[in-house]
Amino acid sequence: MFARRERDPGRRRDVYVVDTEAWYHSIVVSSRQALEAAEFAIAAARTPGIDRSAAERLARGGAFMERITLDMIESADRWRALLT
Repeated sequence: MFARRERDPGRRRDVYVVDTEAWYHSIVVSSRQALEAAEFAIAAARTPGIDRSAAERLARGGAFMERITLDMIESADRWRALLT
């Protein structure tokens, strides 16, 4: 949510407040979801009975997604000060 409505203290009206951290939170939340998908793919690659070539593709894809996602989270943390 980029903006929210709040009551103006001591007055009978509402004001709209822009959340300066919304962009950061959006990136972090979506990155965490992508990280869960990457971890699932890596775990699925270790499933007994799965075709070896499919397991290798899952493991490589999961590792790629994991690294990219961790880079995004690190970058968001590094550049967070730009929002303030």
